[in-house]
Amino acid sequence: MLKTELFSIGDLRISVYDFNSNGDILPMHSHTINDNHITIVARGSIELTGINWKKDCVSGDVLDFADGQDHEIQSTSDGTRIINIIKKLQA
Repeated sequence: MLKTELFSIGDLRISVYDFNSNGDILPMHSHTINDNHITIVARGSIELTGINWKKDCVSGDVLDFADGQDHEIQSTSDGTRIINIIKKLQA
């Protein structure tokens, strides 16, 4: 089960995703310039998958996505947490 919390601090938007179990998944998606983000693997590990690419990430890794870059995130350990920080907000 995937749990999501959203926070706003001034103009900064943060989303925290907790993956309870190995295999929990955030389905394939992409972002625009309005909601693109940096992802920090806060604890645990994930497998990041895109179109024709795959990357294993562990606690402490920081991922910087390009606008329109399709990606899916799957937990590869119990209790994984990722934190997304929105890079830019358009008025």
